[in-house]
Amino acid sequence: MWVLLAGLASCVPNRKFVYLQNKTNALAGGLSTRDSARMESRDYSRKIYRIQINDILSISVRTLNENQMPFFNGAGQGNASVGSMGVGDIFYLNGYTVNDSGQVELPMMGKIKVVQLTLEEAKRQIENGLKQYFNNYFVVIKFGGIRFSVLGEINRPGKYLILQEQLNIFEALANAGDLTVLANRLEVQIVRQFPEGPQIYSVDLTDRTILYSPYYFVQPNDIIYVKPLKIRALGIGTTGFGTFQSILSLLSAVLFAATFIRTFR
Repeated sequence: MWVLLAGLASCVPNRKFVYLQNKTNALAGGLSTRDSARMESRDYSRKIYRIQINDILSISVRTLNENQMPFFNGAGQGNASVGSMGVGDIFYLNGYTVNDSGQVELPMMGKIKVVQLTLEEAKRQIENGLKQYFNNYFVVIKFGGIRFSVLGEINRPGKYLILQEQLNIFEALANAGDLTVLANRLEVQIVRQFPEGPQIYSVDLTDRTILYSPYYFVQPNDIIYVKPLKIRALGIGTTGFGTFQSILSLLSAVLFAATFIRTFR
């Protein structure tokens, strides 16, 4: 009986593995085709990201005065070619890091507070400070890639840097080799950084409503933690057949030991 129960326990239902299921439709007893299509066409819920402490910014200035450009840009000039170079960590060396006071220090301009600003707001603030130095100029400000960490039931856990403007959670997990077969896809935790401190959220990757969640898009410095299924915690095999093999091997060893003891009594 114990063997049978253990085997059944390790047979995880398919619904716990399949991404983006229409659970709302199933719970509601079926949506009409029009309602379903309307839900599919909704825009992704993407909150505008505001600059945080420890973010790395790529800032460069273009002006008609070529003699002043190298003096101002310095590190920023190096940032302009990072994408083509394909060397992500150069942002750490040549970018502008937001310090603990929420400021970046720029040549000539000194320290400028950018924390809790959007990129567009930070751009305008820098442009206002440049008026005393240049007549005609153009400011380019971007994040130095999206840095995030993935750990838990992941094929390639670690820290990642993706040189994109935006990144969703499925793209992030794909870069980490996807989840293992023992991963709990129904309860993936996201640790997100805020000025008042980190906060933890839980998302269900098997439910397509995640597409409209504020946690669908990865933000800089996010930590994604994937919990194991309970069968992993119990030490049971990955599949029912694997569990059966493990238990069969154990029973064979026990029977062999019992036979050996009886023979030499």
